[in-house]
Amino acid sequence: MLVRSPSARARRRQDGQRAEAVAERLDREVETFKRWEEEQRKAGRPEVELTWGNCVRELGLLRMN
Repeated sequence: MLVRSPSARARRRQDGQRAEAVAERLDREVETFKRWEEEQRKAGRPEVELTWGNCVRELGLLRMN
């Protein structure tokens, strides 16, 4: 029988929490880009300029830690 240590359970729980945090961050990024892209399309911006890089730069989302 496999006996799991409390530390293994704690690591699995932490891994799950980290994965959930990453998924939530990605959801926020997708929503941010969708809103920005829609605004830019309405403003007549060329399709080729609707990139994540432009979105990040123009909204000031890049953080250097």
